[in-house]
Amino acid sequence: MDWQPWDRALLLWVNQTWASPLLDVLMRGLTYLGSAYAVAVVIVVMGWRMRRRQFGWRAVAVVCLCLALVYGVVAGAYNALKYEVLRPRPFAALGAELRVSADEVQAIRANSSFPSGHAANAFMLATLLTALLRRGLRPLWYGLASLVALSRVYLGLHYPGDVLAGAALGAGLPWLLLHLPWLAPRLKMAGTER
Repeated sequence: MDWQPWDRALLLWVNQTWASPLLDVLMRGLTYLGSAYAVAVVIVVMGWRMRRRQFGWRAVAVVCLCLALVYGVVAGAYNALKYEVLRPRPFAALGAELRVSADEVQAIRANSSFPSGHAANAFMLATLLTALLRRGLRPLWYGLASLVALSRVYLGLHYPGDVLAGAALGAGLPWLLLHLPWLAPRLKMAGTER
């Protein structure tokens, strides 16, 4: 069964039928939660959180480096897939409405739709925050990650299949990495509250 007609139809339904000025502003804001800048902020905040718990700077540096390593693996995986697949973005292939600022258009590669890096980053952060903080916040982290993924479709930057692949990559790779015997103990010093 060919899934691409469903992928296109769902994209156009979200991108065109849901269009509203309020959603334009909201989705543009939400999409930044999946950016590399958001990842850097979370890494720094986790380090600062450890410092407040009276851990030494060495422990803070180790945890920050481990989190950066996880991000590096995830970003390397989705960028490698982008260069291998070279799927045209919906605004280039289907004429979907591109709902980003003119400045952002300059930085968008037209043939790098699959998988969504923002969705991968958002789900990576959700997985890490769930593992390192209280598990009771899981619905919040994954809910925000899902909204980031939806924003990418709404903005005309990715197909639904792109964000699903990004979400699977972003949640799966960190989960595997967090179970490595050499990484898990180093992140445990973050003082989890489960």
